[in-house]
Amino acid sequence: MKKLLFSLLVIILSTSCSSEKKQLDISGEWTVRLDSTDVGIKESWQGNLFETPMQLPGTTDDAGLGTLNALEPTLSKPQLLYLTRLHNYVGVAWYSREISVPAQWNDKELFLDLERALWDTQVWVDNKKVEGHEESLSTPHRYNLTPYMTCGKKHILTIRVDNRKRYDISNGMAHAYT
Repeated sequence: MKKLLFSLLVIILSTSCSSEKKQLDISGEWTVRLDSTDVGIKESWQGNLFETPMQLPGTTDDAGLGTLNALEPTLSKPQLLYLTRLHNYVGVAWYSREISVPAQWNDKELFLDLERALWDTQVWVDNKKVEGHEESLSTPHRYNLTPYMTCGKKHILTIRVDNRKRYDISNGMAHAYT
């Protein structure tokens, strides 16, 4: 999505200090589906892989998704008030990928941390909604996946991100949202 940045998309495991692997890097190719009319939950998009591939971490702008920016480079108010990207998308986007947690992690807690996600996120494992949702611009969004995943088995991880402006924090001048 426009302005959506996943600096790291990893499952953090709560483990003791040992030499065993503690993180599963799930960056790379995901699938994405834009949901500009916000019908994905009603139509049960969770638990599905989508047709459009996309690299995460990344943005919908990086992937060439959204409306092409028509602003001309100039020193005028619209260009100076907020940061702009080549492709603009404001709305809901769904990201999905098949993942497998190592079988030897069966006694570990599994957490998904999303960094620099813009506003609101929700997560599903297969077709099951992970409890809660996160809403923040400045802190990682964290989900406990332990009750939803079986180690050694493949799962479809689906993340719904809604980057629509929730609160007017910019006062017309700040770049916190854009």
